[in-house]
Amino acid sequence: MNASRIGPFALEEKLGSQQSSVYRAIHLQQRRQVALKIFSIPLAANQHVRNEFSDEMALLKRLQEPQAVKCFGGNLDKSHGYIAMEIVDGETLSAVVSRRTRLSWEQAVDFAEEIATALRAAHELDLMHHDLVPDKILVTPEQRIKVLDFRKGREKNLFCLSSQMRTKDRLSFQSPEQIRGDAAGPKADLYALGCLLFYMLTGQPPFAGSVEEIAQKQQNEIPPRVSTLVLDCSIWLDPLVAQLLEKDPAKRPYSADAVLLALQETRRKAAAGGGVTQHALGGISSLKMEVDKDEVRRLVGRKAAAAAGHEVARNETPLYERPWIIATALSVVLVALLSVLTWSLWPLSPDKMIAEADRLMAANDPTMQREAELAYLRPLVEQHPGTEAARRAKVHLDTIDMRLAENRLKKLHKLGREPTTEAARLYLEASKFEEFGDRVTAYDKYQSIVDLIKPAGEDRLYVLLAQRELNRLKNDQSAVADERGKFIDEKLAQAVQLQKDGKILEARKILTGIVSLYGDNAEFASNVAKVQKRLAELSAQESGVGFQPARK
Repeated sequence: MNASRIGPFALEEKLGSQQSSVYRAIHLQQRRQVALKIFSIPLAANQHVRNEFSDEMALLKRLQEPQAVKCFGGNLDKSHGYIAMEIVDGETLSAVVSRRTRLSWEQAVDFAEEIATALRAAHELDLMHHDLVPDKILVTPEQRIKVLDFRKGREKNLFCLSSQMRTKDRLSFQSPEQIRGDAAGPKADLYALGCLLFYMLTGQPPFAGSVEEIAQKQQNEIPPRVSTLVLDCSIWLDPLVAQLLEKDPAKRPYSADAVLLALQETRRKAAAGGGVTQHALGGISSLKMEVDKDEVRRLVGRKAAAAAGHEVARNETPLYERPWIIATALSVVLVALLSVLTWSLWPLSPDKMIAEADRLMAANDPTMQREAELAYLRPLVEQHPGTEAARRAKVHLDTIDMRLAENRLKKLHKLGREPTTEAARLYLEASKFEEFGDRVTAYDKYQSIVDLIKPAGEDRLYVLLAQRELNRLKNDQSAVADERGKFIDEKLAQAVQLQKDGKILEARKILTGIVSLYGDNAEFASNVAKVQKRLAELSAQESGVGFQPARK
């Protein structure tokens, strides 16, 4: 495209290779710099297709996870379309791996965690990637990950024709079900994440060959274990990669969240220096460790031989590295593993499941709470409905869902976006009053949510949150205030003192907060008028205009 402008954007240089269709561009009105992807509109782009494109842009704009490249929207004109995206400084994962040959397992875990975080956020929106190749993973100078080019319904999307081409680079990271043309869901992205982990750890994708050979191998062949190619791969990471690369989607991890848990546990286990026996004795885990006598002996034997670095004939090998010691230790390990696995296959009773869930939830750690949800709480509700344990599990699930809802609301507020429901809007408003220090008004707002909002759908979570805050404020005697007008005057006096102390910005923050929270309330018009007068004086002071300070 030779034009220097498209829509409201002025085009600058190309980003990437000369074949790239992505430009550095600037929005002429907003003066915002973006990465602008330009594409030709197919002849089949009728009004229905245009509506679908508009819906897709609205969905992509909702993906606000920091690990995903943000989409600001797009448009179609007569002959061309464009999508405006966040511009990211950095290089592709393929460039990083090419330069370093391969990554350490610790670095690979760091990158995989961030990719899985982006996938989790997208999958919560029912948005799959389905083209997760190294060239679409950006690594910033701070070594953070940005996943590029999420699209809706990529396989049938008329504006994703290049992604539908069968190339070696693309097939090397595609799931078997995608290659067959079957319906593919979130677990296709998990398979691609397994391919990416394999690629980062070894410097090569799981399979090589021609287009047809790679397609055949992805569907029918088991890739080599990472540990057979990279001796320093963590023993905890190796089985996770193998599970992600299962041909049957049902055998892969349950979700991107489950992968995150496993990656985090990999890091913890490796940092603690624990072994397989300790892992097995630790009870249920998000890591899937297989019991394979030959595999364990081969891995330990190879690592022991690599660590020894001298001839065995001289009998200089430390006692703990001699073959007969290793064989004895392996026997003990395998007996312990088999015993523990036999015990673990015996289903836990509902009481034991809820007791373990209680322990994890008591830690008040989001990761441990997510582990409790996946391993105990949801299975309890599904497998033992009507029991006391299931009732308690539902209470815990509500706690988890309330935390997630509160976090989503905080993210929206941070991004300057309005909540989508009345219950969420009222809860955010109440939180602002409490943060400002006016607990009486906050209490009234929380009470109005409980009294007026029907606890159904997503609103139910905000009703539960409001009831939680009401109970907390009832138990907190310091929440009692004489009257709100007096409270506003006290805040004004505080701002006046800050102004006298030369702390202008802090004073302005308090004054603008009062106007924002109480400006629309006629009951406090006189109080707010004092505040607005003080604000005008502050503005004059900051601009250098002389004035006489108002007397209280």
